[in-house]
Amino acid sequence: MRRLLGAAALSAAIAAWSGPCLAAYEGSVDLFGGVKSLNADWEPADTQNQYGVELAFAPERSRVWFALDVLASSGTADSVDPANGPTHVHGSTVEYTIGVRKVWTRHIVRPQFGAGGAVVTAHLEKTSNMVSLDRKNNGVGLWVEAGCTFRIVEHFHLGIDARYSKADVDLGQDFDTLHVNAGGTQLGIVIGYDW
Repeated sequence: MRRLLGAAALSAAIAAWSGPCLAAYEGSVDLFGGVKSLNADWEPADTQNQYGVELAFAPERSRVWFALDVLASSGTADSVDPANGPTHVHGSTVEYTIGVRKVWTRHIVRPQFGAGGAVVTAHLEKTSNMVSLDRKNNGVGLWVEAGCTFRIVEHFHLGIDARYSKADVDLGQDFDTLHVNAGGTQLGIVIGYDW
């Protein structure tokens, strides 16, 4: 959560700085809120709440924008493991992404498409009467995105964003190997400021 708040503060500072320093640039900064669905390796915490910040900018009239995003997700659930009994599971990920984003800016309705690379931090905790597992690691992968925003007033917009990311992370310990995909399908709402 501290990383996400730091990213939000950084994005707000960039947005404030964008007036005088990016006068010859256009772009947007968006707050993202939604849900991330991971694969079965994360059950029962495979559906997680996700929040983040998306930043994109480029020189005026550029066909594509440079994109920097930070998205954090987390989920907690309880299950009954046949071998270990009642089990408490907590999973979380943080995606640091870089890439390009094409935004059609000439109308009130603005479709967008993006893609690039990602560094994903994954954290998985499982606790029961028999076992306690706490693993964290990083992985490198890819992301793609499609969305659409609607201008609500001058410089402000609201929209939807669908993303997919894939990054294999090893959450094993010592000689054990536990490869999981820390990416997933993400769907959310964005609200943002453009200049």
